[in-house]
Amino acid sequence: YYVAYYSTNFTLTLGEFDTSKTTNMISTFQSAGNSSSKLNFEVTIKNPNLTSYSNVFTGLATVAGSRVIVHYTPETSDLVDKMIATKSNTSNVFKDVVYADIDNLKVGDVLTVAGDNFNVISISDDYVTMLAQYNLNSSFKQVSSGANFTFADTKEWTIVDGNKEIDIQTYSTNPKRLVNGYVDFLKSVTGANDIHGDLIALTQLKELGCSINDDYVTSSDLTCANSLHSSWLVNGQYWWTKSMFPSNLSRVWLVYNDGTLNPIGYTDSRGVRPVIIVPKYIFNSDTITFTIDGVSYSAKSGMTWEQWVNNSRFNNGMVTFEESNGMVVSYPGPMVIEKNGVAVSLDDVISSGYSYSTRMYI
Repeated sequence: YYVAYYSTNFTLTLGEFDTSKTTNMISTFQSAGNSSSKLNFEVTIKNPNLTSYSNVFTGLATVAGSRVIVHYTPETSDLVDKMIATKSNTSNVFKDVVYADIDNLKVGDVLTVAGDNFNVISISDDYVTMLAQYNLNSSFKQVSSGANFTFADTKEWTIVDGNKEIDIQTYSTNPKRLVNGYVDFLKSVTGANDIHGDLIALTQLKELGCSINDDYVTSSDLTCANSLHSSWLVNGQYWWTKSMFPSNLSRVWLVYNDGTLNPIGYTDSRGVRPVIIVPKYIFNSDTITFTIDGVSYSAKSGMTWEQWVNNSRFNNGMVTFEESNGMVVSYPGPMVIEKNGVAVSLDDVISSGYSYSTRMYI
């Protein structure tokens, strides 16, 4: 299987490239997209017995703007690491998610998805909120320069019940389009459908140590340059927050390239640096197995049933859930999934090695 390229910017679809029985991928993608062609595609390595892969990614996707994502199964994670090691220094080839110690995450830690870096800004029991390292371009990729957009074409937002944050999902804004496009990309890479995106608020910046006034009124000392996290908050770019300027709602707070903050007109062109909320389990390297009526499945350690049902990498579509009461049911049937004779709920964590059973849902 070899890749030929003739376009200057294209996406390759490998949906029919089944690697489950492939044992030899020597030079399969070597040097594709290494001239003037921007190359984008995703491939999943399924066979842990694939033993021949020298130069598989050598010289691949070296043109700026290219991105090749390599997916893996629980059995092929280490193999994929070795295969990616064959890429050239300038190859834009990335493993879909880089594992991290999710039990010891702290603010500022770097997490990586599809080659894009993020810094942790807050952590909950099941989710981590992180700030992209750089702004997005129109192709939903992080870039270290350029890529400026107006906040909106028309002002629709108002202060309601004292809320000074703009809900980018409610109003027609450029951040909405870019952030949602980026979220869709991250969902496709990770298989997790419970990923959400937003812009950062002044309240969040204050929690990160930036000098912020609670009334959101202009002050000469508003800055993130003195924060303990300035090394990654200040990225050399201009980027929008989602916070209004109460004295003039035609202005939106902006973080400048030196970390200072000022409100500017919503029709000015500046960068979109997304805040992304993802389930913590995607960074967990531990994979478990369990059965439902004797059929074996896999999941990430610590995964809840709701997370498993909504992750296309683990749930093949056979299982869905009943939203009215939170029970997990399987189709065709419907059949309720049980543990020790009790129906499992969406919030229950899947037990490793457990043999679940089903009963008819009445």
